[in-house]
Amino acid sequence: MTQLYSEKPEHFNGRHFNHLLIFQAVRWYITYKLSYRNGCDLMAERGVTVVHTTVLRWVQCCVPAFEKMWKKYARPVGSSKYLNNLIEQDHLKVKQRYYPMLGFKTFGNAQVTLSGIELANKIKKGQFDTSEITRPGAMILQVWEAVLAT
Repeated sequence: MTQLYSEKPEHFNGRHFNHLLIFQAVRWYITYKLSYRNGCDLMAERGVTVVHTTVLRWVQCCVPAFEKMWKKYARPVGSSKYLNNLIEQDHLKVKQRYYPMLGFKTFGNAQVTLSGIELANKIKKGQFDTSEITRPGAMILQVWEAVLAT
């Protein structure tokens, strides 16, 4: 099992729940096809009672901070017709991901949530160069933890 970092990052200050729990809930939500209530059910299976609006607040607070942390590892992207076709394919994946969410109530929630989903897709596709902080072949959880620890 991977070694979890114990220092509490700055954007987790003032939270009632452990920062590792918040990190896990947000990562699950933006990575997998889950509703906020599904995330709560997964937390409940692990002995933590959370309301779905709490997970919503965690996503709205943490995703912009996660994007800033990941941005420094982004690889440069060129412009080409082939690349534009790949981008359009990504939009299909994002649409498939947010369809089960049954819509958004505000534009701000939609913007942050969709940017988190796009971040998760970029991570899966390997569009970040994390070779200086992780070893080759590291599992995605280890890469997340290494980025958030920096």
